[in-house]
Amino acid sequence: MWQSPPVELALLSDEVHVWCADLSVPEHVLAAYQRSLSADEMLRAQRLHDPTDRRRFVARRGILRHLLSYYLGTKPAEILFTYTPYGKPILNVGDKPGAIRFTLSHASDQALYAVSEGRDIGIDIEYKQSPFDYEQIASTLFANEEYALLCALPVSQRSAAFFRLWACKEAYVKACGLGLSLSLDRFAILFDLDHPARLLYRHDQIEALHSNLRELSIGENYVAALAVEGNGWELRCWQYNV
Repeated sequence: MWQSPPVELALLSDEVHVWCADLSVPEHVLAAYQRSLSADEMLRAQRLHDPTDRRRFVARRGILRHLLSYYLGTKPAEILFTYTPYGKPILNVGDKPGAIRFTLSHASDQALYAVSEGRDIGIDIEYKQSPFDYEQIASTLFANEEYALLCALPVSQRSAAFFRLWACKEAYVKACGLGLSLSLDRFAILFDLDHPARLLYRHDQIEALHSNLRELSIGENYVAALAVEGNGWELRCWQYNV
């Protein structure tokens, strides 16, 4: 699924690019990433007390800047970000809304980045923990249909199904850009063993984003999902190499 990117990388209007990156990078690479970060990003990194968390943050943001520099044709350190009222990072391009949209997620040492031209997107990756008390979370936060789906499965399949649902729901929330204001039980995502995940409904007064869901394969220890606005797009999956 994950291929080496072409030398001449171009993002077409009918494409969504997803990048998979390992955050365990050599010290000299980490130092280069750190030099590309803004003052506020460095401050956020310094507030992280755990050295591993700090390294992963620097790598995660450094890789984001390098990836976006490919598409924008600028230096990583020159990229400016701003944030929506719901905390979603977007490109700061002055008075013009950015045509390039991006989203990112990480779990342990793996990170995913998605980039599109003009389409709202959201991505999520989850590390499958075991054992894990998924039932309490699902019964409290999930929609009734989702919880019923989990309960109908054999016990041996419920944990994996929980993480699939969680990744899909997080990706959809990110694509909507509403943050925690969109409660997880206000929409339902369903799937079965033979069919991919799909949005069943969304209950609120805000017009629902017409989003397509795509589950991504990241190895047996992870689950991941991508939510993309609209139809008529193709997925390109790239492996990021330092």
